Amino acid sequence: MSSFEFIKMTNASMGLTRTHWEAQLDDLERRKEEISPSIYWSALDAASARVCGQLESTQFALFEGDCQYAIALVTVHYVSQRVSPYLKVREIRVSPELSFDIEPNNGAEFRANRQKLYSILGEIFAKCLALSETQDYGALEVKFYGSTKVEMSLFTSIMLDAKYIEENWDLNVSTHGHWLQFSRIV
Repeated sequence: MSSFEFIKMTNASMGLTRTHWEAQLDDLERRKEEISPSIYWSALDAASARVCGQLESTQFALFEGDCQYAIALVTVHYVSQRVSPYLKVREIRVSPELSFDIEPNNGAEFRANRQKLYSILGEIFAKCLALSETQDYGALEVKFYGSTKVEMSLFTSIMLDAKYIEENWDLNVSTHGHWLQFSRIV
């Protein structure tokens, strides 16, 4: 079982992540894998700008084990202009080697990759829900934006368990287009 750490990015961890992800992109392109490098370049550039304070949202990342680079970048925006403040998770970008764009032909490999992605996304959901309860945020809602087929598929699976989530975790869960929303029952 992997252990994960969800932390705010620093310049040092951002630099290591950029270097590692660029090497992954180069390797995938050499192997002629189906990949859209531009989504990673723009995610890395925006993450770097957030880390430097040039963009309003906060850049978090998920690290696995003792790994020094992020396996996922997570953009969190705190919305306080409402009566009830909430967190918006506007982008989740998983490293190129775990890319949503790559679908191996081997069924077992595809299922293993999909399970790994679900594990990563589940960990991000749990960490963002915990983050919303901290003194820094005190948010009653967390909204996640789904931009990939895998994220939307996971949203659908979560909605199938909405009653269980409500009864056991004191959270209402709903979808609104590409958004999955968790609201605390108070």
